[in-house]
Amino acid sequence: PLYGRHGKDHCSMRYAGFRPRLAAMIVDMCVLSPVALLMGWTLASASFPVYVVGLCLCMAAFPAYNIYCLNRWGATPGKMVAKIKVTNLEGGKVTLHQAFLRSSVDIALNFTLAAIEIYVFMQLTSETFNSMG
Repeated sequence: PLYGRHGKDHCSMRYAGFRPRLAAMIVDMCVLSPVALLMGWTLASASFPVYVVGLCLCMAAFPAYNIYCLNRWGATPGKMVAKIKVTNLEGGKVTLHQAFLRSSVDIALNFTLAAIEIYVFMQLTSETFNSMG
């Protein structure tokens, strides 16, 4: 077991390994996939401005899902299935701020990816963009 900052008497936590985390991520992707598929289907025939807004919403969906679930229940449905509980350093409930900080890397990566995708699509002519749908 791994121990907290104040020695082994203060706080003892067992960290989830790769397989439970992978299983949790797969379940969470399955939970969110209907939303992603619906958005993708809807955006396939959308104009460029509508596509950009929809893309940003899609990129925000997974971090928002994580932040809400961690703050509300201490786990996403996938983590619940894998029996993973997320706590703060003292073993208590994760605050909204802590959940946001925990997801900040995901948020930054998602919006970086969205910015790259938008940049690439901005290089296309409107005829080429519309023919992709």
